[in-house]
Amino acid sequence: MKKEVIQENGIYEITTLWNGQLVLAEVIGGRATEHEIYDGLKENGIIFGVIEENIKALMNGFEGQIPVARAHVFNQVGSLWFHFESAFNNKVFLKWLNQDKTDAPDLSYPVSTDERLVTLSAPPKQVLKYPNGRVSVLQELGTDSINFYAGLNTVQGIHRQSLVSQIEGCAHRNIYGIVSVHKKQVMKKVGKMHGHLTISNALYVEEDIQRESVLEVASNLIVKGMVQSSTIHASGNLQCELGIEGNGDYDLSHIHCGQTLFSASLRRYRVWNGLHLIVKARISESDVESMNTIYAGSISDSQIRVGNKLYVKGDIHGSVIHIGYNFVNDPDLSYQKNLFSQKRKRIVGLLSEIENQKENLEKRRRHTVEHIDKLRKNAGDGFSSDGLLNMQYRTLETGALQLQRRLDSFGTELEAYRKLNMAMSVDDNNPYERYDPEIVVKGEIGPDVQILSASGRLQTRVSLKNVSIKVDKLSGEFEVRPLEPVSM
Repeated sequence: MKKEVIQENGIYEITTLWNGQLVLAEVIGGRATEHEIYDGLKENGIIFGVIEENIKALMNGFEGQIPVARAHVFNQVGSLWFHFESAFNNKVFLKWLNQDKTDAPDLSYPVSTDERLVTLSAPPKQVLKYPNGRVSVLQELGTDSINFYAGLNTVQGIHRQSLVSQIEGCAHRNIYGIVSVHKKQVMKKVGKMHGHLTISNALYVEEDIQRESVLEVASNLIVKGMVQSSTIHASGNLQCELGIEGNGDYDLSHIHCGQTLFSASLRRYRVWNGLHLIVKARISESDVESMNTIYAGSISDSQIRVGNKLYVKGDIHGSVIHIGYNFVNDPDLSYQKNLFSQKRKRIVGLLSEIENQKENLEKRRRHTVEHIDKLRKNAGDGFSSDGLLNMQYRTLETGALQLQRRLDSFGTELEAYRKLNMAMSVDDNNPYERYDPEIVVKGEIGPDVQILSASGRLQTRVSLKNVSIKVDKLSGEFEVRPLEPVSM
């Protein structure tokens, strides 16, 4: 199917092939700009699988048809219910916001042995996603795919669609849904005197994390006091009751939180977190990135990047807000992709070694058979080769054991590869595009605030009060509307 698209600076033709799986474009008059080409594709419903380098080639004068969008096959994450998060899952979080409640939830997520952690209510699927956004299911990946989400100290339950804890401890998950359980450890305080402190458990700090501390925690981190000018990497949740206070030097005042972060206040810090960021009072003079949602009492003099929703109870002043999944990414992703590439090479190498081992065993087997035939023919001349046959047998037996070890190693590597492949599929296909990014401010957005989306910029020349700001998916224009008279 062909369709002509007329723009101010040029005319180009869109051709759809293979039942919508491939989209070609050709400039037939003038020279359309990059912005015009993207706009034309959106207006014709092409919203997925766009090939950016080919768009640039078309803009730079490429003659003839060139693919500009194509369908992709990928693994779609199944529907998961995380039981240990029942006190603070997405549904509870929205209810919590609507009640205007800012009491600290318990983010330690304690679990007991054999407690059910997560249930797969719908299995992952292999799907084909078309440039127009339509999704076609190719196959289900089976109920055993719950093991994709099994992390440390977790195992498949008797119902086979769930994971249970193997120990008593604290549970957390990463942004790809992989669940782990760690034991609880308690410290009175953490300080510079501890050096680079690595904790392989969930950690409870009874007082403060003091200045210039360097702390890595494999699970959840609960701080009863303050966090002061420290570098912290918590794979799970981070809860700080008295506030997070930095010195403005982001090399010394930096937090990476794998899931939800809750704090009384946040000042002069760089923060990345994978789920919700909740600050009861003010976020000020900070650089903040949240993959999902941010809730704050107010925001001032900060850089904010949020994938889904920004809720502000009070005012925003002197800040730049980036809204949409285009502005957020997992800082560990480059490591994960490198690891994925290494494992893929390892899988290919193991397959090659296994094939070579099979060939060698087959050659030895044929040589042994040929030798037995010779023995039968020469049985009358008194020649004996029992020793040679025993040697050949031991060689075949050793080769078979080596092959079995290679196969066992291959199975282990393949399982790790499958898990990483699932994680890469989640990221590369932007699970956040199912979100509807929105900024909700009950107070005032000052005239010194900039708001940016993937396709536009909103500079507030005058103050805006009690508004909802969304981005139209097709036009890219900002939609500013007054809030309904209902408490957040």
